[in-house]
Amino acid sequence: MLHARTTRRTGTSTDRLQCHARHPARHPAGHPAGRWRVIRTLGKGLVEIESPQGMAAESSSAAIILLSASFGYSLSTTHVATGSIIGTGLGKKGAEVRWNVAGRMASTWVFTLPSAALVGAAAYALAHLVGGSAGVIVDLIILAAIGWGIYEVYQIGHPAPAKH
Repeated sequence: MLHARTTRRTGTSTDRLQCHARHPARHPAGHPAGRWRVIRTLGKGLVEIESPQGMAAESSSAAIILLSASFGYSLSTTHVATGSIIGTGLGKKGAEVRWNVAGRMASTWVFTLPSAALVGAAAYALAHLVGGSAGVIVDLIILAAIGWGIYEVYQIGHPAPAKH
């Protein structure tokens, strides 16, 4: 995100277009397919939270994100939200944090960070090789095709229930 911030301040309009075009290309494939699973895992699988704990977790997440942004730091909002939810679980009497779920999430993050870095480097290299806005469009098309392919493979393994 630091790159996006400096691009907005000093970059040309083409740089800004490329920056904004790259970010949506990364997210739409994963969010519709997985957002409810993430919400369920955080709100029910990690620790049982009620509305007051949810409000506390959201407030603390917002405070951390805003403070971090004021210093110019980049961070993962998912990590911040997860930490806030664990904190509300630890603060509530009788609540039990499911540490095995937290451990699985942490091990997944260890894998996804270098994977995302490799995909980002490859996308940048391809966009730079093609050059200009055309490179960003080529990246967008390729990443959308990969996202669609992953979605289709997921659908094969998880068929929709039959409607009667």
